[in-house]
Amino acid sequence: MDTLINRLAQIQKANPLKDILILHAFSEHLKGILEAQFTQLNFHYAENTEQTERLLAQVNPQAVFSISHEKLPAKLLRETGLYPSVKWYHVAGSGIDKMLPWTAENAVMTNGAGVLARYLAETVLGAMLALNNHVNRYMHQQKAHQWMGHEFTPLCEQTLLIVGLGAVGERVADNAKALGMKVIATRRSTKGYKNVDQLYPEDALLNVIGEADFVSLHLPLNEQTHNSFGAKVLSAMKPSACLINTARGGIVDEQALHIALVTGALKGAYFDVFKEEPLPSNSTLWELENLIITPHMADGIKGYEKHYLRFFGENIKRWLAVKPLENLKSFD
Repeated sequence: MDTLINRLAQIQKANPLKDILILHAFSEHLKGILEAQFTQLNFHYAENTEQTERLLAQVNPQAVFSISHEKLPAKLLRETGLYPSVKWYHVAGSGIDKMLPWTAENAVMTNGAGVLARYLAETVLGAMLALNNHVNRYMHQQKAHQWMGHEFTPLCEQTLLIVGLGAVGERVADNAKALGMKVIATRRSTKGYKNVDQLYPEDALLNVIGEADFVSLHLPLNEQTHNSFGAKVLSAMKPSACLINTARGGIVDEQALHIALVTGALKGAYFDVFKEEPLPSNSTLWELENLIITPHMADGIKGYEKHYLRFFGENIKRWLAVKPLENLKSFD
């Protein structure tokens, strides 16, 4: 990391900011916010491929801020990040998988990991409550005009496993501990956290997953995590357990998930993310009564773009002062 920070400082000194390109499908939500704060800089906005390509050629921006959207495909975002004039690319959210592999030798990347963590953690808490208290079953019964009760075990008597204890995972741990749950977690580093009762290394997953009543995924999508939650891992869970995925769809083998939910190998699941989005209308996942589906909106709070932009603004201050950037990504 020291080598990366030294390289960043060299890039900052050699490339003072002048023009910044903002990529967002609804740019009117963002215009004027950074202009008022950084009057010495020029901000340019693009909402689609044509506008992006035109502005890259016209202004040669030194920095780019992007919010992913179907109008701004992954190929375009990656090509923009590798554009010769771009020395700093900022991914507004936490997922940088669309930008990989990152091959820019004279440019750096940051992201917005943690910016919306507390809000996503609320959704995870809501998912646990809904699954635990049979809300999905009651919704189906309501449609059928059925009056039938189902007992539940209080969350304070259950165990949550957080797979990937990062910024979001720590917020999830806070909420779970406030309800009296036992919280265990896996993490690449050995750094503990106040509201985690037991921390395990990543390679201990299969040994500890059977302890959990709820498993919440908070991993990045990369070569190591792709389809990492397949039949082998799912079969190691309790049949009475529930799986929650608000991270990336590609982490879970959806065919294995379908089988586990249909056969009762898993009690239930909440998924906000899928390999293909939107989830195809003919997907068999739609038909599962013990699966709650939401359309990638786990942290979709009103005005989320402004939260992302304010974080980017703080990093602009750091660039101008030749200070290390927050959430600087390393690809060594």
